[in-house]
Amino acid sequence: MLPASRLLSALALVALTTMHSTKSVAASNHDTLQYVEQAMANYLALQANESTTTSAPTEAATSTPIQTFDGPNCHFSAENATLLTVDCKTDHLRFIGLGDWGETSDTAGVLAVRDGVWAVAATGDYEYILALGDNYYENGVANVTDSQWHTSWYDRFEIGTKLTLPWLAILGNHDWYGNATAQIDYGLSGEDGSQFWMMPSKFFNIVNTVSSGDVLKMVVADTMTLNSTEDFAWLEQEYTDYSAAMTLAIGHHHLYSEGGAGDNTNAPMVKLREMIDGNDRVKAYIAGHEHDMQYLRANGTDYFQQGGGGRTISIEDHPGTEAEVVFYKAEYGFATYDIDLANRTMDITYFVYNLDGEFVDELTFHRFY
Repeated sequence: MLPASRLLSALALVALTTMHSTKSVAASNHDTLQYVEQAMANYLALQANESTTTSAPTEAATSTPIQTFDGPNCHFSAENATLLTVDCKTDHLRFIGLGDWGETSDTAGVLAVRDGVWAVAATGDYEYILALGDNYYENGVANVTDSQWHTSWYDRFEIGTKLTLPWLAILGNHDWYGNATAQIDYGLSGEDGSQFWMMPSKFFNIVNTVSSGDVLKMVVADTMTLNSTEDFAWLEQEYTDYSAAMTLAIGHHHLYSEGGAGDNTNAPMVKLREMIDGNDRVKAYIAGHEHDMQYLRANGTDYFQQGGGGRTISIEDHPGTEAEVVFYKAEYGFATYDIDLANRTMDITYFVYNLDGEFVDELTFHRFY
C-alpha cells in the first residue's frame, strides 16, 4: 500500500505547481482538482510499476542495451533503466538545453525558439538536446500514440529530417498530469521519431565520455515525485561520485528564482537545494519550470534555468531570491553548452527572444570549474 506521507506529498506538490500555471484565476480551482485527481491516478499506477519507475534507482546490469542511437560524433546507449551512456569521439561535449517547450499552439515564441534550435543544430556542433520537462501541455500525453507527439514535437521540429539530434528528456509537472510512463516508453514504441527520444526512467544518470576518456556525469532527478529516503540516498551517492571529472545536477523544478515564483520552499526542493549548494562535486544545477531565462549563483554553485521554450512567459511580481542574479530575462529562449572537460571549463550561451518572437540577445558566460 502507498504510504500516506508519499501520497500527500505528491498531491501537495501538484497543488503548488498548479498555482504557478498561466491559467486564469477563475478556472484555477477546477483545474487544480482535475490535475490532483489525474496526478494521483498516475502516481498510484507508477508505484505499481517498479521495474521502470522505481523510487530508489538501481543499475542492474543487462546483457543488451535497452535503446541505442548513433549520432555523427557520439554513440548513445541506455544500458538499463537508470544509466544512459554517451560515448563521443570529440574532445568537447556540446548540447542544447530547452525547457517548457511542449506548447500545443504554434505561437510566435514557440516558433522563434524552434527556429533558433534548428539554426544552432544545423552547425553540426551539437550532440543532443537536453529536454528539461513540461514536454507536453496541458496534461502530458495519454499514451504513446497521443496526437501531441506529432503536433508538439515530431511535426513541429521536423524530427529526423530537419532536426536529427536525439532528445535526452526528463519529466516535468505537466508531464505528470498525464501518463508519465508513456514518455518513458516512447523511445521503444516504434512510433514516428521514437529512436530520437531517450528517457530510460524518471531518475537516471547520463554518463558522457569524451575522446580523452574524461567523464561528465549528469544526475537526473524527477523533482515531481522526489520525496523518499531512498530517492535522496541515491542522489547523495551520485552527487559524491569522484570518478567523474565534472558532475551536473538536472531537474525540472527551479530551486532559486528571480521570477514570480521566488525561491522554491517546497520541502523536498529545499532538501535538494541543501544537497547541491556548495557541493564540491556538483558544479551546476540545470532546470526549467519558470517560464523565463535565468542564471543564478549560490554558495559557489551555478543555477542555469531555461524555462522559456515556448510556454506563456511568466511576468509577475518578483518576491526576490537569496541567490546572486547573474542574468534574468522574462522572455523566450534556450541555451547551448560547450564543455571542455580537460580544462574544466563550460561556456553557456543564452539565446533570447522577446514576447513577439523577435531575436533580442545572445549572451555567453564562461565558467571555470
